[in-house]
Amino acid sequence: MKWSNKIIDAIPKQYRAVAFGVVFGLFGVTLGLGVRAATSTASVEVESGSLSGGATSQTDSSASGGGYAKFGTCNPTVDALLVPSCGVWLGGFANSHPGVTTFKDRILDHETRIGRQVSFVHTYHQPTDTGLSSDDIYFVNRANTYLLANWKPVTLWADADGSNSTVNARIDSFANSIKSVAPKKIMLVIYHEPENDVSGGASGCGSITYVGSAGTPADYVAMWANVRARFDALGVNNVVWAMNYMSNSSWSCLKDDLWPGNNLVDWVLYNRYPGDSDTWASSMGEMYTWLTDNSDATHDYLSKNWGVGEWGSWAHTQANAYQLYDDGATAIANGMYPRLKLYTVFDSGSSFVDYDDDTGLPDAVELQHYSDFANSAGFIK
Repeated sequence: MKWSNKIIDAIPKQYRAVAFGVVFGLFGVTLGLGVRAATSTASVEVESGSLSGGATSQTDSSASGGGYAKFGTCNPTVDALLVPSCGVWLGGFANSHPGVTTFKDRILDHETRIGRQVSFVHTYHQPTDTGLSSDDIYFVNRANTYLLANWKPVTLWADADGSNSTVNARIDSFANSIKSVAPKKIMLVIYHEPENDVSGGASGCGSITYVGSAGTPADYVAMWANVRARFDALGVNNVVWAMNYMSNSSWSCLKDDLWPGNNLVDWVLYNRYPGDSDTWASSMGEMYTWLTDNSDATHDYLSKNWGVGEWGSWAHTQANAYQLYDDGATAIANGMYPRLKLYTVFDSGSSFVDYDDDTGLPDAVELQHYSDFANSAGFIK
């Protein structure tokens, strides 16, 4: 503006740098009044648009648009359901990596390869397991680490409906094992990806052929209710309950019928393995959109916290794998899917983060792309 040019011209040249310093210093103080975390961060209200460069979206009912953008390192507070106040969790499972034998060492090796610690360690438990393993306990007690445990209490869901005393005793044993590590919180999934194991009919599925042998959706819901009731009766209050779906659209007709109930679930997780024809957006977005569009009073998905329980590249062309990691980093930094607060990589077999899927040979370039993803803006460290 013309008047501003006159003001600048009126200031002697030798004092202009000082004047600009004062102005920008005052601007910095103004931004500083919006600081919302115990880090060197500033925040300003935003109404719309994409976030980048490490900015994260925050909620604030007092802001004109109901939220604000935060710039700088995320140093979140974590609520009782393990939801961070800013940023996104990185989780990981690691298995069968050459030269590494124990689960604990596989996770530590994974972290060494990517140059950072994961926030969630993903473990799996079978019906024969009656409690947490020593490796589980190690990560439960490690600083800045949470356990995401998948547990299949039974092979046949109907056996865990409360009528089998042997199964009830095993459930109680697992419950007491988790209770023993309180107040440390554990995110617990009861029998992940149940769609693939349904062996009976369900409403709205038409002529779909069931390939599993575990039982009907009603059996699954009864199992979940019994497990939850027994945990509650034993006073286990350090569990965050997560429902873990497949995200294949072929099984969407089963999702509502398998829903344990609004009062029994804290998080909704889903799994996804992108291939050569997939993009980050098409892979992660399909189930995201389905949950958004199909939430209702009985299946209140929108009231829950969301995350990705498993994901990994199944791309046979290495360039496609590299692109997936790069696009994922950009998507997370820009808040493409703001409801997703956890991404858990499955570093095993055909989804190794540093191996060519076709040749089975190490690929340092892929590891670098994944490491860049894991250390990208948006993730909590």
